[in-house]
Amino acid sequence: MSNATADVIIVGGGIVGASIAYQTARRSNLKLLVVEKGRGLGEGSTGGSSAITRQRYTRNEMVRLVKDSNRVFHNWSEYTQIANPRATYHPVGVLWVLGHSETKAAADANRLRSFGVRAKALSSAELTGLFPRSRLAANRSPSSKKTTTARLIHTSSSKNMLGTSNPSLLSKTLRKPRREKALRFDSGQK
Repeated sequence: MSNATADVIIVGGGIVGASIAYQTARRSNLKLLVVEKGRGLGEGSTGGSSAITRQRYTRNEMVRLVKDSNRVFHNWSEYTQIANPRATYHPVGVLWVLGHSETKAAADANRLRSFGVRAKALSSAELTGLFPRSRLAANRSPSSKKTTTARLIHTSSSKNMLGTSNPSLLSKTLRKPRREKALRFDSGQK
């Protein structure tokens, strides 16, 4: 562990800690120290993330917040001002298999669309048409033994970011800011 002084100490070198450190180093003359309990950046919950940047949340505030976050991930190079970041964004879609009624799935899709999210509730026939080899059209809920018919598809477009981006690589990309001497990363392990 380092005995050096710092103006700001950031605990945790995952995507949030590394991003705070990187952006603070870009915008100030403060001396920063990021301390991480793992051997490297992005090894905690960041490293265990599924890396999907979805937009289906039950709370409207989260939908708005995640849409902004997705724009950052989609434009990572511009946001960080790093010409060739190690992590890249991969646009994908998500198929949610829901355990509630088609009416509720349709209401959820309408709510998401009101925020500009591309979402559609699918009937079993529509699902079979899109994914003919899927067994989901006749999916049964294991706990209730009844047929689950509600599906919600959530797709990506240039305006509506949904995808994956490796959060561990995103964290490691942020290790080298413009003012390298002002930002140190220290782990308790060698």
